[in-house]
Amino acid sequence: ILFRGRPAGSFDALNRARAKGGRRVFLKHALAEWRIWKGPRDFFAGYRSRLIHLFIYFHEGAKAHAAAGRYGAALRGTLDAAYIFPARATLRFVFPSALRKSLKAIVRPGGAKSQKSNSQAPNSQAPKQSGQT
Repeated sequence: ILFRGRPAGSFDALNRARAKGGRRVFLKHALAEWRIWKGPRDFFAGYRSRLIHLFIYFHEGAKAHAAAGRYGAALRGTLDAAYIFPARATLRFVFPSALRKSLKAIVRPGGAKSQKSNSQAPNSQAPKQSGQT
């Protein structure tokens, strides 16, 4: 075996720890050296550049877990994304987005599937043949 990879989803705990540590370290140094920032916009740009990849990781993971029917893992990924960027996650819950779809799948598992099967049910009946008794 040339390369050995970790199973999908096993990075969640590691990235959760990275998000917590990255946030703590950034705030520790950014607030202590507040003079390096020209204003609040630069401060938030620095925070975003440090943690955006983890938000994307949990956002995409929540979508994948919801699509696979793993609703507990999807909820955890959604909450982790909201921990990193609460305002960004809130906007994605309010307006139509993939994160909102995964949250709907968590709240109503199988809701979209049952609507599709109900809409296909009347069309799936075989036509009646006349002349047979």
